[in-house]
Amino acid sequence: MSGGRAKAKQRQRALELIAQGSSHAEAARAVGVSKRSVTRWASGSSSAPPGVRIQLGPSSAPVTSSAPAPPSFQSLAWVNCDTLEMIGYALHPKADPSYKASTKTRDSDVPTASIVRLVFCATRERVAEVAEALEAGEIPPDDPDERTAPFLLFGVRHLEQNLLDLAHVMVMCRAPLGPAAIKLLVAEQRDKEAQG
Repeated sequence: MSGGRAKAKQRQRALELIAQGSSHAEAARAVGVSKRSVTRWASGSSSAPPGVRIQLGPSSAPVTSSAPAPPSFQSLAWVNCDTLEMIGYALHPKADPSYKASTKTRDSDVPTASIVRLVFCATRERVAEVAEALEAGEIPPDDPDERTAPFLLFGVRHLEQNLLDLAHVMVMCRAPLGPAAIKLLVAEQRDKEAQG
């Protein structure tokens, strides 16, 4: 094998390891190159290894495709603020929906692959843009004006099934409240007033 092919394989393997959650130093040791080389490869790579699981719709929906995973990829989930429906997910290859933290868990012990940035999409245009990208098997572009909140994947799936909890999270995050969230919150308030 020529030197060029060997280096290309090292680069590809290093980028795969980073996409799976390895640090640049760990990837460098694993493929036998310097950390500086891996950092350079990662920052200049437009062809990162596949691995991000793309889902359109709720967590019960099938994985529709796999997209390239940028080296520092964080899992994402998008929610429609108007309807409280999950638009879809882009999950790190090592995201574990069964991982639950306890009150004794230190932040440093939480596997970063299982942390999901929940993104609140407020406009119909943005909801359509996200759905279109996910349907095409792509990671939607970030919108710097959107409200987001970090959750464990387990927690995001809980919110998907418990819409009143999701509405409360939206209030805490100051995300725009759509009709579905307002209806749930008003009904909850009426129930509290009727009971007490």
